[in-house]
Amino acid sequence: MAQNDTPVKALVLAGGGARGSYQVGVWRALTELGWRPQIITGTSVGSLNGAMFVLDLYEVARDMWLTIRSKDVMELPEENADLSELHAFLREVVRDGGMDVTPLEEIVERVLDEDALRASPIRFGLVTVEKRGLKPRELTLEEAQDFAQKGLRYDEIAPMLDKLRFLAAANDKEISEMVDALVESQDKKLYDSIMEECYGDEKLAKRLFEVEKAQRQAKYESARQQETAAEQKAKEDLAKRLADDFVELQEEFPDITEFSGLPQQVVDTAVKKGISLTDAYLRHQHAENKKITAARTAQEQAAKVAAGPQSAGTGETADPAIEAMLAGIWK
Repeated sequence: MAQNDTPVKALVLAGGGARGSYQVGVWRALTELGWRPQIITGTSVGSLNGAMFVLDLYEVARDMWLTIRSKDVMELPEENADLSELHAFLREVVRDGGMDVTPLEEIVERVLDEDALRASPIRFGLVTVEKRGLKPRELTLEEAQDFAQKGLRYDEIAPMLDKLRFLAAANDKEISEMVDALVESQDKKLYDSIMEECYGDEKLAKRLFEVEKAQRQAKYESARQQETAAEQKAKEDLAKRLADDFVELQEEFPDITEFSGLPQQVVDTAVKKGISLTDAYLRHQHAENKKITAARTAQEQAAKVAAGPQSAGTGETADPAIEAMLAGIWK
């Protein structure tokens, strides 16, 4: 119930992988009944379906579920892969801490418009899981953005935070209280040391203490400046690498004249995986060609069912030039 006691319609979609396809049928039934929610929330695949529901992308969701395969969700070895390839795949999964879900990320980026999702009158929320501790978090779109920004350096901070939690619990304090206590303890230790060097001259000790504190603050600010400079240099190095990569990409694909013309998922894949733009673009085209082939196959099968065994659909065809270039990579 809302604060003004006006009933609010809400749709909650669970996870479950392929079982998410049933949610599309429920969506169609609810739409035919004229029932539209003011709030939609989802977990896992339910969040993907829920976002498409918010954007009223029924046909997109239906077509996606009619053609989607396991390889469209995560990078998997070929069905005819030998034992050594399977072992290499498993080693990579263990090394990377999980399977590569880049194909799923590409689906999300292709079918969802984040700006439209935020502008929709239907409120959208999702459930995600914190990497450390596997704690579920229920988030609105606004909270999700803040949570993601706060978590950008989580892996770096988490070990230190664990130590603070341990110390706080051992001393029956909150984390913030523990931090204050540690700073106070360090200051006291420094002051006592200076007092000893000054043979108990309190006035001189206080002056030297303030000088030492100022020097430590200056060191901290210098370290922060160096860190900021390193981050800026990393951004500049990345920009230069992408510019050089784009020149090489244009040699292979002269029709691509502007960097802005590249699909965003190509750039994201190149950055995330540390591969060249050409490699990322080939992977993207390969994935798109697989979708075209799958859609064509589904279309042909639907035509055969509708018109008999002699019927065959036409559909789009994959780019043979791209397929030829990829033949030595994915076979």
